[in-house]
Amino acid sequence: MRFLEEVDVGAVHPRRRRVFRLGEEEVMVQWGLVGRRVDRGTWWTSTDINGAYIVMSASVEVLEVLEEQPPTSW
Repeated sequence: MRFLEEVDVGAVHPRRRRVFRLGEEEVMVQWGLVGRRVDRGTWWTSTDINGAYIVMSASVEVLEVLEEQPPTSW
């Protein structure tokens, strides 16, 4: 992903903040569970619900899809 604007976001645990800068590139994911719709409105820095930084899709552009996997069934 490439950031289209500066974005200031926080993670829950550990509690921390990060500022993504305009033009910065980051590997991010969208994920979901079987039987539920994947939220295409956000991108996550990881699948760790507490530790991930979550940004709105409008703030980034997709540069390349590295891997696709179907939703999991945990």
